[in-house]
Amino acid sequence: MHYFQVRLNDAISSAPYQPLRISHKGATSILFLPFGEQTITLAGAPSDYRFELLGSPEGDNERLSFRTELSEAITLLDLSHWLFQRSSRVNTPRSSAALRLDNEWSTSELVANLHGIYLNHLTHPDAEFELKCRSQSTIQCQSIVDLSRSCRSLHEAARVLELMDVPGGKAVDVIIPAYGQTAFTLRCIASVLRDLLISRQHLLNRFDVKIKVVDDAHPLQDGHVVLNQLADQGCLDFQVNSSNLGFLESCNQAVSTSRQDSFVVLLNNDIEVLPGWLLGLLETFEQQQQVGLAGSKLIYPDGRLQEAGGIVWRDGSAWNYGRLKKPSDPEFNYARGADYISGASIMVKRSLWDDIGGFDRRYVPAYYEDTDLALTIRERGLKVVFQPTSQA
Repeated sequence: MHYFQVRLNDAISSAPYQPLRISHKGATSILFLPFGEQTITLAGAPSDYRFELLGSPEGDNERLSFRTELSEAITLLDLSHWLFQRSSRVNTPRSSAALRLDNEWSTSELVANLHGIYLNHLTHPDAEFELKCRSQSTIQCQSIVDLSRSCRSLHEAARVLELMDVPGGKAVDVIIPAYGQTAFTLRCIASVLRDLLISRQHLLNRFDVKIKVVDDAHPLQDGHVVLNQLADQGCLDFQVNSSNLGFLESCNQAVSTSRQDSFVVLLNNDIEVLPGWLLGLLETFEQQQQVGLAGSKLIYPDGRLQEAGGIVWRDGSAWNYGRLKKPSDPEFNYARGADYISGASIMVKRSLWDDIGGFDRRYVPAYYEDTDLALTIRERGLKVVFQPTSQA
């Protein structure tokens, strides 16, 4: 058996936002390129497969090139190194650790086993895997043009796969408040759309997700043209406040335009969500009773923990629980009640938001409004839940 590499001839910084659908021997799967990479290793020859760049125009395969006739020995070395650096599944049934128990396997058997684990990472990336890929990549998406194209492609893929604009699905409104910084906003949007595709099997036909971006009247109208174009193409709703309201009032106004029966998600525009982010928040409400608010585990770009829920002390001061520790530590990896959760990534039902009155205007223009919201929800006998499976 020989192997080959398929290469995406795009800027490496935008490659992770271009899912690749492959068909082989009657089976179809979607592969996601890891951050910092442009190639995928497959068994056989390119002629054995049908390739489709999801969300791109038909016949756009000129963006792909191939390196063929890779030997089993070379592929074994490449995949061994790759999995050693990135694998998040070394203690699972599909683990490379199992290779140590089979020293009689041939090269063909070894490389086939490794290749199966490798493809499992690319078809079902998880948060830990993605963090490892990001930590080894110095690549950052800086081109607004590339990011805008990625958002269009990802939205089209989500629409084709019936993950957005789903009649009858439970409404989920992801609201992204912004003040300029369009590259941040586009990366945030792309990560949300990518998460929908990764979690598609759990979300399909159940939820109707919409994304709304609200710019708080940035004086330079930074990136408004690009965001308006995406709105015209149906990728998102885009609103510009008539005057600068400050974060609190901008959020309140944005939520007032969401759907009445929706789950509202407030998501800061400088966040990129990790695989399983939205599903983790939704399942908190489905699997527990009396949940009023659910929030995500927040991780700094260098891999250290920013917050696993928040603590409010007797004097009213607050602190991010677990700050600068390891996100993988057991104490940060079970769902539990919290005093509050930072409003950078939280979910609440629109009906409860309206009943409370949203963020309290005594905190205009910003700060402590998310803490107050959580304490008000707790005062009503509802839970504020930190959900570690939702990571950003």
